[in-house]
Amino acid sequence: MTTPTAPPGRPRTGAGGVREWARRRRTTHLALRVVVLALGSLLVAVGAVLLVLPGPGWALIVLGLVVLASEFAWAQRRLEPVRRLAERGVAAIRERPGGPAILRGLVVAGCLSLVGGAAVAVSALT
Repeated sequence: MTTPTAPPGRPRTGAGGVREWARRRRTTHLALRVVVLALGSLLVAVGAVLLVLPGPGWALIVLGLVVLASEFAWAQRRLEPVRRLAERGVAAIRERPGGPAILRGLVVAGCLSLVGGAAVAVSALT
């Protein structure tokens, strides 16, 4: 996964800009990798727990892999089959009559399940 570069003379903004800034020095790059590892691992672990409890387990596992893949090649390799499967699924749905509406519904349902899972997690912690 390559990140686009900013035009000459213009600094990058957003996550790519932070990543470029952090990579300039060894200590900040190491700190970034530790934060990415911790956050991605936490998302994967919570997703694994939510496979047996009510909540969006697979969605959090995939989200954790996306976070990890932003810094680690091994996570990119693990994410690639998931990405191919998702692309095939989206292509199959688009070919069906009413496909775009189905895709919008799936995106809304996925977002609602993430919010619901977060609400369940927060209520379980309090």
